[in-house]
Amino acid sequence: MRKSINKIFRHLNNAYDNAILLVCIVCMLIGGYSMLDNYNIYHQVEAQQKVGYHPTVTEKEITFEDAPLATAWLYVPDTNMNYPIMQGEDNLEYINKDYNGKYSLAGSIFLDFKNKKDFSDSYNILYGHHMDKGYMFGALDKYEDKEYFDKHKTGYILSKEHIYKIEFTKYDTTEATDETIFSLDTKNQARGYTEEDKLIALTTCKTPNTLYRCVLLGKMQEISKEQYKKEAEKQ
Repeated sequence: MRKSINKIFRHLNNAYDNAILLVCIVCMLIGGYSMLDNYNIYHQVEAQQKVGYHPTVTEKEITFEDAPLATAWLYVPDTNMNYPIMQGEDNLEYINKDYNGKYSLAGSIFLDFKNKKDFSDSYNILYGHHMDKGYMFGALDKYEDKEYFDKHKTGYILSKEHIYKIEFTKYDTTEATDETIFSLDTKNQARGYTEEDKLIALTTCKTPNTLYRCVLLGKMQEISKEQYKKEAEKQ
């Protein structure tokens, strides 16, 4: 009887050890997959930066050969912000989809689905993931530093019809429920600007799993293709 009980205990112990081993193996596989997945995400964004994608501006048209599905282009000199701008049927479509329409955890920079594609609205919102190394809208963190802000006040939006020069005017942290930032119906006066101002907001999560958002506000002014070319050549 005692031998039988001991045998049962040995089997139970072996089963317990095997279960622990199995759990450890599964954890290692999950950890390895997560590391590989993170590497692929950053490698994809880094590769895009190194290739140096950019729109083509001629006297007749503005085209996006590198990202034919793009609505427009964002370019902020001397930063990593040089990305095609996408626009989906809602604000979830490009959270995990790249500029080629393929699945990507890095997602894309995208225009609020309620905005007009040509940026003719008086207020426009761009969204992007907060990523390390200043990729996507992780670059917004640097604008907390006044010296950096003062040296990087200029950006450009290129739609297929227009080119806008951005003068960044304000960096702030706010909650995702802030209607002065995240509602397109709010009047510019409530944001501290005039009715005539054309505005843009670049926004991302402050940190993962938080309601707080980084917001970089700027004024937009349409410029000619010739002026853009001259200024871009100096960058």
